[in-house]
Amino acid sequence: MKLVLLTHSRELERPSNTGKLVHAVLENTTDMQVCTVVWQRKQPCAQLLAQLATESWALLYPGSETVAACEVLQSCSIGSLKMPLNRSVKGLVLLDATWQEAQKMYNQSPYLHQLTKMLIEQTKPSVYRLRRNQKDYGLCTAECISAILCYLGLHSEAEQLLQDLEAMQQGLGR
Repeated sequence: MKLVLLTHSRELERPSNTGKLVHAVLENTTDMQVCTVVWQRKQPCAQLLAQLATESWALLYPGSETVAACEVLQSCSIGSLKMPLNRSVKGLVLLDATWQEAQKMYNQSPYLHQLTKMLIEQTKPSVYRLRRNQKDYGLCTAECISAILCYLGLHSEAEQLLQDLEAMQQGLGR
């Protein structure tokens, strides 16, 4: 499976960015190819647009249209990964930003609206403590990818990602 972290430019500069943890854990994994694409409102990445147009991609993003006619793909300690029935995907886009920035990115990127939506229906709150003003039952990038890794059967990588997240938070004093 291919994974694109569509990342807000401000996110790259934050010490609390968990996308870098995803890269560190998955750099030697052949089951998932991960890349970071910096989001640009006025000039979206042409290569990403071409990929989204030619392959079956999904967007991991909450929304009311996601919940209707869904099947549970995988349950893990974080929650259940859900996707509309009868859909298969080769790639996944995840918005790597604060919740406020991610909503802006989604609203200002019509090409994302066309993608199949996946969501994680959480069974417990996020363990992420590095930012204020978080959504209730919102997950950070590392937690979302951990759930995806469980779905792919990469349980040791999923657990490693959560351990690295906890270590990062302790290192940053939270």
